[in-house]
Amino acid sequence: MNGDKDVIKNDEVDLREVFMVLWNRKVFIILAVFVVTLLTAGLTVLTPPEYSSTAKIMVDGNEEMHRDMLLSSQIMDRVKEKTGSGVKEETEFSVERVDNTSILNIITSGRRPEVLAEAADIWVNSYLIYKTERQISRNKEDLDVIKDEIEGYEEEIANHSPAITLSKSLVDDAVLMHFSENDIWEKIKDNVVVEQRINPVYRDLKNSIVKSRESKRALENRIKRLQEIHTLLKEADAREVLSAGIKIDDVQLNSYAGNPRRMSRNLARNIILALFGSFFAAVVLSFVLEFIKGALETERNN
Repeated sequence: MNGDKDVIKNDEVDLREVFMVLWNRKVFIILAVFVVTLLTAGLTVLTPPEYSSTAKIMVDGNEEMHRDMLLSSQIMDRVKEKTGSGVKEETEFSVERVDNTSILNIITSGRRPEVLAEAADIWVNSYLIYKTERQISRNKEDLDVIKDEIEGYEEEIANHSPAITLSKSLVDDAVLMHFSENDIWEKIKDNVVVEQRINPVYRDLKNSIVKSRESKRALENRIKRLQEIHTLLKEADAREVLSAGIKIDDVQLNSYAGNPRRMSRNLARNIILALFGSFFAAVVLSFVLEFIKGALETERNN
């Protein structure tokens, strides 16, 4: 029982010492909180305001993959080339997904509102141009494959043409032998009395080459359309691209960047953080100073 009383008494002494330290350092703590909070508020107010501008694109599939590609050096180098290195260095580029949608916000922010909307539009346009070039490249590869197929079919057809001629000749000879015995061949030989039978392999090759040529024409038209879009993206502004309703592969412009809006300075949040942060820092520093003071006094007494 006496031991418990001693523990309680020691706790009371410790708490009393803690409060005494805080009380003795109250001026230091209040002054530290006041100065830090005042400096924080002043810096927040005096710091030049930041602005942001947002364009929107609609994507199919993995939004994270599109985000990574938008922020990749491949795209950002194109943006830097068109906007200039100064704008690129002074502007922050970020991508955010709109909750529960397939829409990505393409955000440019910085202290120069006059360049932010244009930078966002250039960023989106650069991505669309990149996607268009990828599509053209893939379609050209597919077109080369189809051209090779057509050449192969044409060679096969040339190889089978003697078999077609031979088939017709054999049929004509059989007809001749049949009718010559009845002395009527001379009367009917100039008329069509037989129908040429097409070799099945030859027929299949002809059908294949027809389909391949249709695919070739479709790919050529698609490449031509993509090249027109590519030219439009390079020469037109974002509003013309939006009005054209262009969708490249799995990306479509949803809205161009509007006028930049001023971002909140978060003055209240910064003051609250400064108050609590400076208070706890001042309290800790007070105990450190008290410990140093006690250590010096002990050393001096010894």
